[in-house]
Amino acid sequence: MTAKINLASKDKPVITDGAMATMLFSLGFPTDQITDQANPNFPELVRKVHGEYVQAGARALFTNTFNTFSGPACQDLEKVRLERLSLGINHALDPPRENACVFLALGPWAPTGDKAFLNALLAASQRVSGIIFETCSSLHSLDWIQKLRDQWIYQPIAWGVSFSFLLENGKPVLPDGTTPHQVASMSRSKELDFLGCNCGRNISLETTAQIVVEYKGEFSKTIMARPNAGSPSENKEVPWIPLANNEFARGAKKIVEAGANWIGGCCGTTPAHIRALAEDLQNKPGT
Repeated sequence: MTAKINLASKDKPVITDGAMATMLFSLGFPTDQITDQANPNFPELVRKVHGEYVQAGARALFTNTFNTFSGPACQDLEKVRLERLSLGINHALDPPRENACVFLALGPWAPTGDKAFLNALLAASQRVSGIIFETCSSLHSLDWIQKLRDQWIYQPIAWGVSFSFLLENGKPVLPDGTTPHQVASMSRSKELDFLGCNCGRNISLETTAQIVVEYKGEFSKTIMARPNAGSPSENKEVPWIPLANNEFARGAKKIVEAGANWIGGCCGTTPAHIRALAEDLQNKPGT
């Protein structure tokens, strides 16, 4: 049984988990494999990562299913993908977590019109608190999420979308130039339960706070932010420049002050970052 968390709560920010891939690779998962392959092949690693984030203070977990539907489709592969999706949910729920909720996380390439996929979501909806489509880069994502919701005849569930921005002339925009303000306005019209931003090319913690401010001007429901804990490097020998735990925590706290109700991390984020954030927000890890 997972916890049910009020998405609309503005009294206390909900801390989410951080990067799954970062942690899997650090624990020995092969870097040449798609991370959802860990669900059938390295289940103990996936459960370990979820557990470490809960111990660090996370109260919302995202399943290891972001990449499950990436790549070309074929009948045999789709069966495998649906199995990985189910396993991903199992690992987030095992062991039962009374103090954390679980969200089904999917990338922007999910086959929303496929009947088998809809059936898989139906099964998932009975075990998770909501469904989120992450790292979206186009407003078209809102259209196919709306089509999916229009086909949804099952029990009510929370729906959300998280966008990944890039910097252009010092300002965060989607690849086609759409601003966070425009994203929020369109998301409001689709009546989503929560709107987020995550990852992003050269998107700093400060820029993430700016995105949240623009979101709040148009979107009155839950706003989620999961920034990277570092940035890519041009040095091939050191491809990632990590952000110190306390520096991440300070920046993330400012994102909460800007208006984010849910706060966590994306690429490079570890349980140590989340613990520092929880402590900075005066939460007690493990309670």
